[in-house]
Amino acid sequence: MPIDRAPDIRPDWWDDQTYLHLCALEDAALPERGMSPQERAHPTLPILGRLLKAVWWLGKTGGIEHRHWQADDALRMVEGLAEDAAAHARRSLSRITDQDDDDLRAESDYTAMRDDPQSGPPQACLVSAQFTVRLPGYAGDTVGGSITVDAGVMAFTGNGPLADTDLLGRMDLRAVVRAIEAAVGRQVERPCPDSRADLAG
Repeated sequence: MPIDRAPDIRPDWWDDQTYLHLCALEDAALPERGMSPQERAHPTLPILGRLLKAVWWLGKTGGIEHRHWQADDALRMVEGLAEDAAAHARRSLSRITDQDDDDLRAESDYTAMRDDPQSGPPQACLVSAQFTVRLPGYAGDTVGGSITVDAGVMAFTGNGPLADTDLLGRMDLRAVVRAIEAAVGRQVERPCPDSRADLAG
């Protein structure tokens, strides 16, 4: 008899060993008691916690043909937890790096992608973008910004609270740039519809 109490909602890769390993990792890395204040305040702890929870929820995506709504909810939880973990990782990274290092790494990645055959064909690269966002609250005030990216190096100008963007804000904006590039790349790479079939229909 499996030790997992819900094996019928797990995907094929989830077995008793997966269950035991995750339990042991969570028990060792996220104990309820025994942590010093410094350990509880460690910046990577929220990252680990959310990634572990994401794996737990990923384990609830099995049996889709019988529980489609459960798989849907589980995958949305995985997406949200992974995004939250990434945000915490950027926050931690902003404490140990600076803008020059961030731009240098981005420029190096861009150069490798463009010139190194081992990196594969060049990916989609955002060149410029503008946005307007309504601020929190009921006043309806808005702020705007403009992003330009040249050979991986990002420049940003904005108004209001965005006029003086700190490093974490820049890293959040760079994550937005990557998301836009990924969305465009996916659209370009998807199979094109057969125009003749469309006309025939």
